[in-house]
Amino acid sequence: MSRIAGVMNPGGRPAGLAREMSSALAPFPLPFPGWTAEVECEGEAAFAHVGAENDIARLGRCLAVVDGTFCNVAELPQARSNALRLLLLHERHGFEGALAKICGEFAAALYDEATGTLWLGRDRVGARPCYYARFSGGVGFASRPAALLGLPGVPQQIDRRFASLFAASHYRTFDTAPNGSPYAAIAQLPAGHLARIHNGEITVRRWWTLPDAPDWTGSEDEWAEQYRSLLFTAVHERLRQA
Repeated sequence: MSRIAGVMNPGGRPAGLAREMSSALAPFPLPFPGWTAEVECEGEAAFAHVGAENDIARLGRCLAVVDGTFCNVAELPQARSNALRLLLLHERHGFEGALAKICGEFAAALYDEATGTLWLGRDRVGARPCYYARFSGGVGFASRPAALLGLPGVPQQIDRRFASLFAASHYRTFDTAPNGSPYAAIAQLPAGHLARIHNGEITVRRWWTLPDAPDWTGSEDEWAEQYRSLLFTAVHERLRQA
């Protein structure tokens, strides 16, 4: 699993902050063979990627970074990285439309310099983490809360409600507090949601909802065959990216 981070820091030093965040994402020397750290800037934003493949790209005045896997790359624009695929999709469909075209597990960020907008997106089931926080001078995001704690003005105060709920819940509980984190000043982007950060305002909304299906009226054999077909398709798509 790779790790990502970044800031939108108007009038500040986004590149320096992103480099500091990349150091918090993984200890140096990097913990796994083949891992590298990369930082890219565009206008008031800077993104960092730490992992085996630098999934960070620029297109025009836009910058994107991705942590995760796109399983349906055959249906997406052909490109050298998932970050560039995301940029090409954003160019054609907008950010929310781009997320809807992607099948996989991912957390992603995209900065559009032309509109001064930072977008964050998380996959349908939240397989990859994404946290964000305001700091003195802007907004930051990261795969791990630790990378946000180093930003100026982000307090390390524990969210006691989150901690007690987490400690008291069964270990199989999924997303006990989907908007929260162990730290009061740091929020989590819930699964299937996106965030739009523009002019200091953060708007979070759901981009995907599991649709209600009608009651099943077929036979058990038909049900089993449909399940088998879906399972084989899902495994095939996943193995194609392995």
